[in-house]
Amino acid sequence: MALVTRLLQGRLGQVMGLAEGQTIDPGESLFQLGLDSLMAVEFAAGLQADLGLKVDFEALSGDPSLESLAELLLAELQPEGVTPTKPGLDLGAQAQLDPDWRRPDRQPLPGESLGPPGEAILLTGSTGFLGAYLLAGQLQRWPELRVRALVRCPSPAVGLDRIRTNLERYGLWQEGWEQRLDVVPGDLAQPQFGLEPQAFAALATGLGGILHNGAQLSQMASYGQLAPANVGGTRAVLRLASLEQPLAVQMISSVAVFEATAYRNRPILESDELQEWRGIHLGYSQTKWVSERLVWAAGAAGLPVSVYRPPLIGGHSRSGAWHQDDLLQRLLQGCLELGLAPDLAWELDLVPVDYVADAVTALAWRPDAVGRAYHLHHPEPVMLKDLLVQLVEDGAALEVVPMERWLAAIEANATNPLYPLRAFFHQRWGDDQLTYPELNQQGLRARPSAEATVASLAALGVRCPSFAELIAPYGMALLGAGASNR
Repeated sequence: MALVTRLLQGRLGQVMGLAEGQTIDPGESLFQLGLDSLMAVEFAAGLQADLGLKVDFEALSGDPSLESLAELLLAELQPEGVTPTKPGLDLGAQAQLDPDWRRPDRQPLPGESLGPPGEAILLTGSTGFLGAYLLAGQLQRWPELRVRALVRCPSPAVGLDRIRTNLERYGLWQEGWEQRLDVVPGDLAQPQFGLEPQAFAALATGLGGILHNGAQLSQMASYGQLAPANVGGTRAVLRLASLEQPLAVQMISSVAVFEATAYRNRPILESDELQEWRGIHLGYSQTKWVSERLVWAAGAAGLPVSVYRPPLIGGHSRSGAWHQDDLLQRLLQGCLELGLAPDLAWELDLVPVDYVADAVTALAWRPDAVGRAYHLHHPEPVMLKDLLVQLVEDGAALEVVPMERWLAAIEANATNPLYPLRAFFHQRWGDDQLTYPELNQQGLRARPSAEATVASLAALGVRCPSFAELIAPYGMALLGAGASNR
């Protein structure tokens, strides 16, 4: 046990870039130590190389420590070892409102908390990629609006600096906006955002609504690791929205809620109720389904809610500015650098970040948006290999190869952006043991309809750019980052 634990400490230290001699408490949570999604994938791959064992993602689920992982690996190494079976996760049971949650007795006056959002709104997730554009959209759309931004930070000054830096990164910041921003230091993963009861209650005073965009995103982490921020944060939002008068809640959800086995290759309308969850495998996707069900339950109880379901979010449709190092950027960049695309009907569901932000900005707070879901995926999804072929420069070669050769090329290139994700692409889920690329094949993915959403947005002057319009800005952003030097 001690030998395996020391091996794990050494490997984890390498992955996290710890100084030689710096010790790691074997009993402390790996994720509390700072292990992020990409580090976790690299850690799992390293353990596989060290021990000759495939370390499944489930080994890093819950709240793992080096000690618990060492026990699991020892059981795998011993011929008679038996790995304990974990009880199944019942997402339906997770998606129940808190027993003491109640819709406030006082109802809003006509138009009081719908339409224009009033004097102030609360925004979560303002320091993220989409969050930057959502914040800019709200400030531009409503010139007198004040925004209270929940930010995980030690002080309002530090939080404001983070927001400004984030918006400046994408060319969005405007002088004077700092006068309209009220930073609220808080944490989605903590009950009541980590605020004292009086401070939490005061946060609701004067609000016209809540734009809930904040979430912890990870391809590696389990439901248990992501639920405090993603599900717990949503519960706190709904509680805040029900303290005084009912506040309008605009929730940024995800197309991940369609991943249940029951919805494979099935058309889904915006008005369909998504009750099925079995077959949703990724922890992030599971938290999104649970969070959305909580919001709909609150809506059924009388809270004015609207839900927006974006897919993978790509770069800006004109500037080409991308969120660096996320899954989508790594996927496209990695394939372009390799000069290889997997021969798979991998349907790539992506839209530019400004389309999602413009859609939410146009629809949020409208009385006719209450109780509605909006599908913000691209009306004409594209195959990964087709998009890659269009992105490469004239005359540049892009070879379509079998999946096994594509994965082998990633394994052989430690500097490729996809290298840290190689274990993720090998992982198999469910009874049919499908990988992430296979789960996203045409014919297996759900077929959501955006017809009603597109019509609503067209009336408001918002449309999704075609992929033909995106090729030039995306090509400059991705090929200019070094792919053309392959």
